[in-house]
Amino acid sequence: MKNKGIVREINHNSIKIELFKDGACSSCSQCNSKSHKIETFFYDKNDLKLNEIVEFEIEDKSLLKISFITYLSPIVFMFSFYSIASYFNLSENKRIISSFIGLFFSFFILYFIDKTKGKTFLAKIAITKENYL
Repeated sequence: MKNKGIVREINHNSIKIELFKDGACSSCSQCNSKSHKIETFFYDKNDLKLNEIVEFEIEDKSLLKISFITYLSPIVFMFSFYSIASYFNLSENKRIISSFIGLFFSFFILYFIDKTKGKTFLAKIAITKENYL
């Protein structure tokens, strides 16, 4: 996945980039600005300047892994906890409650993964310069 943005703020080990609307977002009329939102990326090089247009890219493999962890793991946990409750012949109400416990458990695991491995996922984002405004 590739996207472009403008460097809005530079700190000692991170930069804030105002993202441009990409193809999927450009047809939506919810926001009226040319840019979408500001994201913070960890970047340890000092070769960027303010108001510089940059392009950043994340590998499809990493994006797929992040998407699977974020979107599919809560569903898997819900069904797993429901199946375990069903195996122990619990009532339907307790099965539903256990599936929601599985959902909250998956959110806890996602939070833990974000805090421990989040920077390694963000480190795989390649940022390249384009030109000045």
